[in-house]
Amino acid sequence: MKTLVLVPFHEDAYLKLSDYLRRSLYKAYLPLPRSFCMGSGRRLEDLGYTPSSLLRVWRPLLELMENGLLVNYECYLEDDTIQQIVNMATKVALLVLKARVYGKADLGEWLTLVPETVEPSITSWSGVCVVDRFLDYYIMMKKGIEVDRVQRVEVFAPTPLELFTLIAKGLVKWKCSLEELVRWVVKYLGDFVIPSPSLTSAYRELAYSDDYIAFIEKCAPEEDLLHYWM
Repeated sequence: MKTLVLVPFHEDAYLKLSDYLRRSLYKAYLPLPRSFCMGSGRRLEDLGYTPSSLLRVWRPLLELMENGLLVNYECYLEDDTIQQIVNMATKVALLVLKARVYGKADLGEWLTLVPETVEPSITSWSGVCVVDRFLDYYIMMKKGIEVDRVQRVEVFAPTPLELFTLIAKGLVKWKCSLEELVRWVVKYLGDFVIPSPSLTSAYRELAYSDDYIAFIEKCAPEEDLLHYWM
């Protein structure tokens, strides 16, 4: 049995995920650095430096592991994932600031954020595989990775930056300019995420935005995988 569980990366979604996994009878494959799964009953303070923004989202799942309520599991991300996230966040924050200060974005600078290759973080498992990035899910489906069941804990939408990466790598048929999408990246991070009290409220504001939904429908009308969550 191969089940794919889609979990948006925010606080409420991970709380729902922890409830789901507590009831599951199958081995769980988690989008956490492998070192987080070394040894049973690891305490949060044993994890080393982890940004508070990540810990706040992961906490329900980490506490489930720490308290021994999740027994059969495996973490599948590389241990340098946290540093990669921090590096990317720093670069994106700088570009968002420049876009706000100068009123425009340099597309060439934004394209430097796109990795040379994009591959799913996991391709093989038996049990329940948790994916918390739309980018990973989209690539898995495009590569034809077969699953028996797909479940969502709640709405699972692509962020503008994930869309930007997919389009820049030629994985999405896009009929609008990348500059338009960059404006959505800046809007999401500058107007939704930064002033928001939580990632949950920022993400849901984006996912249920009529303007964002209409933008994707207009620019990627042939991409069914981008529409099913709408």
